[in-house]
Amino acid sequence: MTKDTHTVRAASSMESALSRFVTGATIVLLVVYLGGLVLYQPLYVWISEYEGPIEIVQHAVLFAGLLLCIRASWWNRAQREVAVVLGVLSFGLFFALGEELSWGQHFFGFQTPAALEAINFQKEFNLHNLNTLHRFRHFVFLSIAIVPLVLWGLQRRPRSPWLSRWIDRPWQRIPTGMIFPLLVALPTQIAKEIQLSNRFDAYPVLHIDSPCMLQVLSRLEEVGELTIYLALLVYLAAQSRGSSTSDRLDPTRRPALRR
Repeated sequence: MTKDTHTVRAASSMESALSRFVTGATIVLLVVYLGGLVLYQPLYVWISEYEGPIEIVQHAVLFAGLLLCIRASWWNRAQREVAVVLGVLSFGLFFALGEELSWGQHFFGFQTPAALEAINFQKEFNLHNLNTLHRFRHFVFLSIAIVPLVLWGLQRRPRSPWLSRWIDRPWQRIPTGMIFPLLVALPTQIAKEIQLSNRFDAYPVLHIDSPCMLQVLSRLEEVGELTIYLALLVYLAAQSRGSSTSDRLDPTRRPALRR
């Protein structure tokens, strides 16, 4: 057995282990969150509050994702297209982690510049809470949840060679372990849109009079962000296998092009 074969098998085992962990973590998160909401609301408020447990876990998952992304980029360095995509994703994860930590402000406590504080929703040293972006930023997470689900569905049904040429690139392959956390994330982002539509009077038909319900809908966004980050870990573990080698090792893989 070659060194590459050993490495790919190890990466495949890591992907399987991560898939199980992500599924279990998502179930636990849902049980604790919804259980607290229904049975013991102080627990629900505590785990989803600003800089609470969910946000702390988000930071840890983003950091782990950054390390995995760098590893996957190195493993796929011979495939330029995959390496470039993973390199861009590494930068994106670094930026997301920096934004979540307000670029160190949460640790060092430095003051937000007055010009930025005036236009920042949470008065912090970051860009994602700018007043002009706050209304639309969850659409990014909504897209991150929807696009992989659509790709996963298309890649598992007969399709034309033309479509296959566009959706069967190595970096676009969606592991099944991503699906459950993404399905959980999807309604949370829709809930956030309903909450924001009430704040900005965007859709009168969705108007909700209960402040408590609006608060619940708003807090669900944190759950969705965390499950998206968890799903990303599974994707990066799959990319760490090195697509060309892993394809040769999988005798059950069917050709991408079907008529």
